[in-house]
Amino acid sequence: MDGRRMSLAAGSQMSPDTEERLKLAANGLQALTLALFGTSILAPLFNVTQAGMGWKTIVAALLAGIAENAAFELLRYIPPSTPTKGP
Repeated sequence: MDGRRMSLAAGSQMSPDTEERLKLAANGLQALTLALFGTSILAPLFNVTQAGMGWKTIVAALLAGIAENAAFELLRYIPPSTPTKGP
């Protein structure tokens, strides 16, 4: 399959509840990404005693990248909406 690997099946409809749950899960993963980025990379910049890039920062950045990738993969399951014509 091409770029939209698993958008269920061609022409199939997803229930609104399932679509909202996928969006909610992706939103939660993106919030986790922001928290990991803020606590591991930004916070040490303002604290002189913990300045520097340690192994904890690298691990947190990798985990943030994995969480962001998982959020994008969840959003790929939602089929593209077809525009409706107005009256």
